[in-house]
Amino acid sequence: MNGRFLLRNAFYSNVAALGCFVVLLLSGCGGNKSVTHTVAQVTQVKEVTTCEAVPPDSCVGQFGFAIDSMGNFSAGPSPTGKTVTGAITSAELSALQAALAPLVQSSSMTCNNQGGVPGVRDKISASFTDGSRSDLVTISRQSCFLGDTADGMAFRDLFRQLLKKYYPNPFPA
Repeated sequence: MNGRFLLRNAFYSNVAALGCFVVLLLSGCGGNKSVTHTVAQVTQVKEVTTCEAVPPDSCVGQFGFAIDSMGNFSAGPSPTGKTVTGAITSAELSALQAALAPLVQSSSMTCNNQGGVPGVRDKISASFTDGSRSDLVTISRQSCFLGDTADGMAFRDLFRQLLKKYYPNPFPA
């Protein structure tokens, strides 16, 4: 009888510990926090755009546009496999990194009710050296930015300038 009592107490003790762990995990305490990064940890920033009323080859960003930490960009691939590559200037890379810094150092998103163009959705995300990925900007019915809205809008505007400059429109077949 004493052995069963000890076994039962050990079982309930483990269940209680597991329950506490689950509560901590679900509440955001004890390890479920958003991780912040530095610009040096960014391996790539990528934007993907969807346009409802525009042919895919004329929707700037439809096939994806990415810039890596060295300033190399790639657009595509298109459904036919076409990819356009090149490099942004060193001044553009420096400006991009400066605009990116406050976003990746934040751990929370701020949203407002100012959406983008009806029927157009944008998502800009960053990939990091630790293998993680984080959304920096999402625009649909509302605009959401990692960190402060003003910093997010400044970054979005700069990234859009680079997208418009380097993403071919229409995209080659």
